[in-house]
Order: sequence, then C-alpha cells, then structure tokens
Amino acid sequence: MLMRLLTRPLGALLLLLVLAVAGCGSDTGSDTGSDTGSDTPGDTASTGSGESPGQDPSAAPTVPGTTVTLVSATSGRGDPAERVTFLASDGALASYVQQFDSGFAADVTRAAEGVEVEEGEVLVAQVVMIGCDKPADASVRSLEDGVAIVPTPVPTPHMECVAAVTTVGLAAVPVSLEGGGR
Repeated sequence: MLMRLLTRPLGALLLLLVLAVAGCGSDTGSDTGSDTGSDTPGDTASTGSGESPGQDPSAAPTVPGTTVTLVSATSGRGDPAERVTFLASDGALASYVQQFDSGFAADVTRAAEGVEVEEGEVLVAQVVMIGCDKPADASVRSLEDGVAIVPTPVPTPHMECVAAVTTVGLAAVPVSLEGGGR
C-alpha cells in the first residue's frame, strides 16, 4: 500500500507534508544556541562560588560604584552564566573569550581593555543574555555565594528572531568580592 501511495505524485507529496509537520512539534527543552563543547581552560579564570538555586540575583543588593559595559553581537556564541567570571590577568581574559566567535571575541576583548580597573579592583565578565533582544543596561549584584551581572529586563521582548544575540557584561568590582560575595 505504501509503495502504491509513493508512486503517485500527490501521495508522495502528502507523505512528505505529514512527515514535515510531524517534525514541527513543540520543544520543551531550552536551546541557547551556545556551544557546550567549549575547550576553555578552567584554571586561568575563576567564577563565583557556584549557583544558588533559591536566590534571585535581581533582588540582591547592587555593588556601589560599578558601571557595566554591555557588548552584544548576533550569533556571537558563548555560554550563559549565573555568576561572573573574575578575569585577573590578560591570560584569563584570553581564555574567557575563546567561547565566542572570533569577531565577537575581539569586540569583548576591546571593550574589556576599555574598562577602567582601579587599584583594589578586578575585571569581571558574564554572558548575561542570549536571545532575541539585547538589554539596554545592567547592574552588578552581590550575592551570598558570588557576584552576578543582572541585565535590566527588556520592556517589549521579541518573541521570535532569526539569530540569537549574545550579550556580555563587563565591570570592575572590588577584589574582596572574588571570594564569594557578601
């Protein structure tokens, strides 16, 4: 029966249509479009003390006197993070930007070099968003178990996009926060 259906052009077209529609079901998993096979060495950059599932970073106190520089690119790649990565050296920065495509890595490096890091401060970076939008602003928050850069919510987010936008936040924070926050 299937062979007879496939020999007729309309039958074959109908079968292809059914198969195509079956492949368009809803996907409940989350896909950030990031490359999870990163080969970034972990010993040159340190992250906060981990994740805190019950703590809302947007409700945590802001770190006073910090300014966040946001850098965004379409299809920039990268791994979204819950906490910042402390970049205490040029080598740590070079390792951190390996997660991005080469053009975006160069943009993030240039922006990081433009962040003024005073005595007693350290540069931090975090992929704060991968999605259809880019935030206009962000703040540095001190959590019980680390530090996070929290983007300001986008007022009217896009529901669909052709390619995801990666946004990285950069800031200089007191070295004392590197041990884990408050």
